[in-house]
Formats: sequence, C-alpha cells, structure tokens
Amino acid sequence: MSVATRQDNILGDDGLHWGDFVVIGIYFCSVMAVGIWSSRRGKHDSVSGYFLASRNMHFLPVGASLWASNIDSTHFIGLAGSAAASGIAVAMFELHAMFTLIILGWVFIPVYLASCVFTMPEYLRKRFGGQRIRIFLSCLSLVLYVFTKISADLFAGAIFIEQSLKWNFYFSVMVLLVVAATFTIIGGLTAVIWTDFIQMILLLCGGIVLMGRSLYEVGGYSKLIEQYQWAYPGSPNSPYTNVTITDANSTKCGLPLPDAMHLFRDATPGASEFPWTGFLFGLPVTAIWYWCTDQVIVQRLLASKNYTHAKAGCVMAAFCKITPLFLLVFVGMASRILFPDKVACNTPELCMAACNNKNGCTNIAYPLLVIELMPPGLRGLMLATMMAALMSSLTSIFNSSSTLFTLDIWRRIRKQASEVELVLVGRTFVVCLVAVAIIWMPIIQNFPGSQLFIYTVNIMSFLSPPVMAIYMMAIFVPRVNEQGAFFGLLCGMAVGITRFVLQFGWQAPPCGEEDQRPYVIQQLVGKVHYLHFAAMSFAITSSLAILISLLSKPIPRHCLHRLTFWYRYDTEPRVDIESKKNVKKIATSQAPLKYSEEAGLNTVSGSVEQFHVKEGGPTSPVSPAQWSSPGLTLPTKTSKWRRWFYFICGVSDEAIVTMTRERYVPEVERTDLLVEDNKWRRIANLGESYSLPSKMPRESSILIAENAKHVKISSAALHKLSRSIAEKTDVVRTSYLDYDVHAKPTDVHAVDWIFATSALNFCFWPQEPGAPKFTVDLNGTKHTGYFALCAAFVRAQQQGKPIHDPKFYGSLTLKEMEEIFYSSTSSPIPLLSKRLEILKETAEILIQEFHGTAEELVRRAEKSSVDLYRLVVERFPSFRDEAEFQGHRVSFYKRAQIFVADLWACFEGKGIGEFHDIEWKSVAVPSVQWILSERRWKNFQREMGRFP
Repeated sequence: MSVATRQDNILGDDGLHWGDFVVIGIYFCSVMAVGIWSSRRGKHDSVSGYFLASRNMHFLPVGASLWASNIDSTHFIGLAGSAAASGIAVAMFELHAMFTLIILGWVFIPVYLASCVFTMPEYLRKRFGGQRIRIFLSCLSLVLYVFTKISADLFAGAIFIEQSLKWNFYFSVMVLLVVAATFTIIGGLTAVIWTDFIQMILLLCGGIVLMGRSLYEVGGYSKLIEQYQWAYPGSPNSPYTNVTITDANSTKCGLPLPDAMHLFRDATPGASEFPWTGFLFGLPVTAIWYWCTDQVIVQRLLASKNYTHAKAGCVMAAFCKITPLFLLVFVGMASRILFPDKVACNTPELCMAACNNKNGCTNIAYPLLVIELMPPGLRGLMLATMMAALMSSLTSIFNSSSTLFTLDIWRRIRKQASEVELVLVGRTFVVCLVAVAIIWMPIIQNFPGSQLFIYTVNIMSFLSPPVMAIYMMAIFVPRVNEQGAFFGLLCGMAVGITRFVLQFGWQAPPCGEEDQRPYVIQQLVGKVHYLHFAAMSFAITSSLAILISLLSKPIPRHCLHRLTFWYRYDTEPRVDIESKKNVKKIATSQAPLKYSEEAGLNTVSGSVEQFHVKEGGPTSPVSPAQWSSPGLTLPTKTSKWRRWFYFICGVSDEAIVTMTRERYVPEVERTDLLVEDNKWRRIANLGESYSLPSKMPRESSILIAENAKHVKISSAALHKLSRSIAEKTDVVRTSYLDYDVHAKPTDVHAVDWIFATSALNFCFWPQEPGAPKFTVDLNGTKHTGYFALCAAFVRAQQQGKPIHDPKFYGSLTLKEMEEIFYSSTSSPIPLLSKRLEILKETAEILIQEFHGTAEELVRRAEKSSVDLYRLVVERFPSFRDEAEFQGHRVSFYKRAQIFVADLWACFEGKGIGEFHDIEWKSVAVPSVQWILSERRWKNFQREMGRFP
C-alpha cells in the first residue's frame, strides 16, 4: 500500500514537521485576531448586537456560518466513520438537508423575522402564551446541547487529538476550550459568524486536498467502488476470490455490506441500518428539528441584514451541503480500503490495539488519512482544519446556549434586568458551559460506541420529534393552543424518553454474539428503526396536540398576528395571549400606531404603547426628568477593575450609561424585516413566483413622507386640520349610496361590479395637455374620471352587456372594449389596451381560483378587511401598485384598499360587507370625499394651504 512517508526533520516524538506547527500557530493567531477585531468593530453593547450581530450580516457569512456550524468535528469523525462502516447511504443525511434548508428560508424564517424573536422558545411563548412551554424547551435544549452537541464534539476532538497530535489529552482539550470560549465571550455572534466564514474556507481547502490524495491512492472512483467490498482485516489492496461474504448485516464484524453503494436500502425490520422508509418518513422530522427549530442554526439567519440575505444564506448553505458526500463519505470509504486492519477491525483485541475501543475503530478513518497521507505543512493545515471544525461547533453552541439561558431563563429570574446585566450574564454563562464540558470529559473519553454519527442521530430521533411537531403546529395550524401544545409535547417526550431508556439500558450485543435481551426489548428496539420511531413520535405528538386543542378554547385571531405562516404579513397590533389582565386593553389597541415625531419611528405612543412596551414593544428610553426616579440609578465613576472587566466583555463606558437608562424590552414585531429588493429577491428565490414586498402602504407612506425632497408633510398641521374639521358642526355628510352610478346592495352582482370597477380605477387624465377629459354621458348627466368609469359600467348593463361577469369581460376584444368605454368627448379612456389586459387576467384568476365570482374571494377573508386586502394583492398581480423609492420597494395598493372600502360602504358594514377590522385601511381620501359634500371638499382643499 502506497502512503505518504514522513520527513526526517520532525520536532519531538509527536511526528509533526516544523511546518505543521507554523500552520497551526498561524491558525490560532488568526482566530484570536478575528474575535478581537469583530469585538471592537461590531456593536455588542446591546442584546441585539451581541446575540444577533445587530441584525446586519450579509448572506455570504450567514451561509458560510450555517455550513461551518453544521460540518463540525462530529462529521469529520462520525460521518466518515459511518461511511467506512456501511457505505454511501449515510450521505442521505447531508443530501436531505439541501431541501430542508429551502424550507427553513422560505417557510420558517419569515415568521421568525416578523415576530422579532431572539430565541426559539421565545417564539413559542408568543405563539401559545404562558411560560411552561418556553421554560421546558429552554431547559431541554440545554440538556440536548450537553448530550448531543458538546459531548459529541469533544469526543470527536479527543479522538483526533489522540490519533494525530499525541498531546496530553486534557491539556489539548483545555487549550481548545479556552480559545473557543475566549473569542465567543469577546465577540458575540459577530465573531462567531465571521470566524465560521474563515473556517469554512479552511474546511473546504483541506478537505479537497485530502479527498484528492485519498482517491489518488485508491485509484479513482471506480477502484473505490470495486475495492471497498474487499476491505476487511487481513486482505491486501486487491480483490480476493476465495472469500465469501455470508453475513449481510455484519458491519461491526469487519465485513462490508453488499449494498454499500446504495442510497436507498431494504426496509425490512432489522435488515438494514438505513431503510428507505426511514429516510422518507423519519429523516424529515429530525432534519426539520435540526435546521428549522434549533437555536444554533436559526440564530445565524436571525442575524441577517434582511429577509433576502437570510434566504440567500439558506441557498448558499444548501448548495454547500452536497460537499460532504465527496469530502467525507468517499474519503471515509477510501480510508477503509487503505487501512482495513485498523478501520475495519473485527475483534475486540484488534480494535483495542488500533484505537482503544473494543467496539470498533471506524471513527479513526479520517484522522488516519491525515496522519498517513498528508505531507508536511499540508498536514498542519488539516490539523488546523479539524481544530476549526471543533472550534466552530463549540463557539456556536456556547453563543446559542448563553442566548437561551439569558433571555429565556435569566429574565424569568431577573425581570427588571438591564441590558448590561443580560449581556454580561450571557457571557458569564459561556464560562459555566466550559466548566460543564470539562466535567463531562471523563464520560466522553470512556464512551463505548463505535459510530459517533449514528449515536447522535439516535439521540435526536428519540427526543427531537415532539419538539419539531410543536413548532410545525405553531407555524401551520392556528387552531392549536397552549394546552394542546404543552400536553402533546409532554406525552411525546415521555414516549421518547421511554425509547431512550430501552435503547441504552439494554445495549445490543456485538456482532456474532447471542442477543440476550428480553424478547419485548428485541421487538421494540431491535425491530423498530430509530428513524421509524421518529416518524411515529411526531404523529403521536401532533395528533394529541390537535385533539386537545379542539377540545379547548381557541386562540383569538388578533393574538396571532405575525406568528403563523398564514399571518406573517399582518401589520395591526398584536394582543398578547399571556396576560389576561390586558384583555380590557384590546379595544384600545385596535387603534393605529402613533409615531412620535421627536423620537422617530421607534417610539410608540398612545394606548397601544401601554400594551406593547410591556409585552414586546420597542425599547423606551428614560427621559432625563426620570433619572432621579426610584429604582433607577446611573453609575458613578467606574473603577479600574470594572473598566477592565467591561473592556474584556466588549462594553464601552458610553454604552454603560445608555444601557443603564434602559430596561430590556423585546423589539417591535415588524413586517419591514421582510423587505426585499426586487432584483435580489428574484436571485435568492431562484425563479420562485412573486411574493409580496414588505414595505406595506403605511410603512411606505412614512418612508416617503420623511425622505421626500420636493414635498414636506407637516404632522402638526395635519393634526391641527383634523381637530378643526372635527369641531365643525355644519358638515353635510354624503355616502357611497348617494351616487347613482354606484352599485346598490340590492344588486345581485354588486360585489363583482365593485371588484371590476376597482380593478380599472386608475389613470383618467387626458393623454394630451389641454385635451378634454374622458367623459361619459349617462341619461343626460356627464361624468368624468372615476365616475365616468362607473357610468360606462351602468351604460353597458343597460345595453344588456354583463360587464360585471368575469366570463363576459374575460372574453372581450379590444374593439368591444372601445364600444363599452366610448367617450362623449374626443378623449378616449386612457390605457384601454392595458385595462383589457387587466380584465382578462382578473377574470382568469376568478374563474380558476374563486369559482368565477368575487363573492367567493370576499367569503374567504372571513369578515377581515386585512385578509381580504391581502388576498387581493397576493392573488391578483394587477392590484400591486408598487414603485422604487430611494432603493426601497414601496407599495400603496390603492385599488385593493378602495375595493375593501367600497364594499364596506355599499353594504353599510352589513352582510357580505361586514368587517371587524375596517378601521385598518390606510387610504383616507376617498372616505373623506364621501363624508364631505362637494362644497365642503373644496373648502377642505383651500384650507390645506393655510397650514404651514
């Protein structure tokens, strides 16, 4: 067997060339420099800055961090080891993640961003109310981190250090933990993400080099497939014809499986380690839990600059997930071919001699390749790469675990904690995690398992399905409430713990030995694959959650704004579920948000503020007049040791004063976090269909009003004018029904009539300057503008043309349109061909999706003007009135809002025109015109000029 030989010029007895030490030293210095640089560069003086990198990360570091946080030392040791043991099928765990990442970016992240959460349990608290689910999951997550993440990473790192560096075991682990904890404490999530970005480059470069070298030594891909079947102890690197493989399920005995190159394998119970049914039904459960609900992963996307960067990061990570098949799986199989006596040892004596583990040595597949194949310098690069994987995973876990503890547990203990306290507690908790990891080291070192990757997947399959089920119910099933979620979670977790105890209480015997476990254990554990169990656990939890929820009181609609996939674009204030004493404030919270002109958009005033400041509104700075109030003290001169401590934690003196004046209050739930630039949205979507821009009309109006160059809107003048009009008693009021050209509630097709006129309600100005207006003469009365459009509809109906019917106007020709909308002047209706195009598109959508009538569209909104407005804009592209303004995609959706207003006005808020949230609409001018007479409207326009 041809392997790379070591150079004579080595240092000590560890077999490392001096060039290897240089590369390792450069790596460690670079990591520390990045941590310190990002600490002083980034804004870590706040909870958002420290835990979410100030929500300012671009898609490149976000995507790289997703990939690097996942491809850790557990993958290098465990995935390569499982590939050496059983072949290519283990790669399905990585390939499946490509699809799961798309689900994360397009389904879960929009809800998380809109609800403005820091942690996943915090989202469940908002979604279901109460604290028991949030606290339960926070504690469970920390336990899972210890058993499946920290323990597995340190075990994998210990194997690699023991096999390659020959350092003292505990000294090397202490060095890694100290470095990882140091730049996590100093830098927060910004340091973690940027370090992950650098480490991703190291992982790719080192992995590609080793993959190329190992495949070269084997003889290429074809030889890899051929020789893998003959890679067993005692065999040379050539096929043997005198050996017959009789045990098809004897991986631990050192014999390769005959279906080693098959991704999908036999689903017969006990016949395969990777049944295809497990991949189809069970793997999505654990994959969605890991990628879509796990704090370590989701926290990277919550730090994205905006929604587009979050989606692009998911796409980037998804493409990168194909690399483990080549960098780890094929490499692990090559290691078995090159070192069959060690990697595929089949007796306890051989395995103890090879790796000090009598159960098997497949876990050393990757380290052996590094030690034996890599030349000096490159060997040091690979050592640094493995350390990078370990550091990346540890730093991710340290940061995310401290976030969970600080924001979900510590805030329950210290409800009035300042931001300084929260940030410092989070960083201190990292030190506690290091201590816990060190305490766990003896247990990790003596772990008897032979396939680390399979061990971690087993643990996840037992404990994660109930958690994943609750998140799926929270996102997709608004009917599920807190009672159903909590008791479903408890029952599902009880089932998982039972399987966990049975699995590890009665270990399966080594290959070739008699199975002496009780018959019940053999059937429940040996015959029920862990992936099959994950699917069953998910079904049990989901069914119980839905059943219990149906038997109890549902959550009100106004408590779910921005908390489900279906309501992610809601803009109205959300009423928190948790506090019953705030129920009396619901009525006042329905009013629109009032923005303080002095404090900007981040300060909310009025009755809504009373609720939101307590339950999730913006941070409310304390005014100077309140600095002397009881319970609020500002720091005096800071001592030297305290300043040194703050410097280590990255908190400036100015931030101490600012943060002491504030109490931590969660961010306002904002749909503008979902803002996407149109060009980059299409690139991130990779051709996905159109989705609504997130600058909704109110946010667009505020943005334009504050940044307009040629027009200045005075808020004070508008308020003064409003008060002046409200005090007038001689206002003559008119209604929608006072106009003869409008639809009447008694008309059978009134809804379709209003929808069709709303679709065409735009641009009535003459095309030539000085030309007469488009005018329709109806029964001796001349109408212009919008009323001319309505008059043309009435005229067509009088002529027997059902212009309201989608089937009719969907089949019109341009000539027929000219006959319907002819003008009594020389100026025709503008943009006639465009209006025909809009009518045809509208008719097609109504016929295909709404049974050919706008009444079905209205009924689906369930008496919600907001839902009706959203349905119209989402399903009918012609209603999307949008534009570009200073780099932002802004929207007005005037015609969609006019349709809702006209419908409500026509039916006077009754019957099909009844809406429980009609005050939401933001287009006020048409309403004002209907309320004021024509004379008063002219006076209103003149009075506008009197105010500065």
